Amino acid sequence: MITDWVQFANGVRSHYLEHYRDWVAVMADKAGRGGPEVALQLSENAKVARQLYRVDYMANAEGKPNVVEFQFDQFLDFEPAESSVGSTALTLRPFKWENAGVTLDGAIWPEQPLMDWFDDWFGLTSGREDQAEPGQLGGLIHSLSIAEARIEVDLGSAPVEAFEQLLKLAASTTTSRITVATELIGAGEEQV
Repeated sequence: MITDWVQFANGVRSHYLEHYRDWVAVMADKAGRGGPEVALQLSENAKVARQLYRVDYMANAEGKPNVVEFQFDQFLDFEPAESSVGSTALTLRPFKWENAGVTLDGAIWPEQPLMDWFDDWFGLTSGREDQAEPGQLGGLIHSLSIAEARIEVDLGSAPVEAFEQLLKLAASTTTSRITVATELIGAGEEQV
């Protein structure tokens, strides 16, 4: 049993963010003009919250935008662990910070509180995007996909506080268990 799941999640975040920051520095040297965490408005058919998606890096080569996504093929491997968020059971399975699936058992995600969480951590209402120095990471999530009882979130450069708030929101529902896992971890990905 994990007694401090927030600290545990921070380890997953730190592992990802160390590599993401290094990659952003390489991209800045290589691409010249451009920057990380650029928000894009997608078509109305996009299956992400508010049709908004934050790319890992937007380069500007010869006056043309070029979206470059960070392909991180490592993840921290660990045995599934049990904990709790308040009085709600929590199962942590191997998950990637940039592709965390959060499933509620016997409940669905409350739409408005989830959108409020998204708006805050995407930077729509918090001003986080405006607080970042040019070329630096802003502590922002990159995307959120919703399918009633399950969401998938790219937590980007968001602090562990965003993940903590998300799981507390999950615990405020009628769910009996919250499960965090990244589906499809496997082929071509290195366990660390």
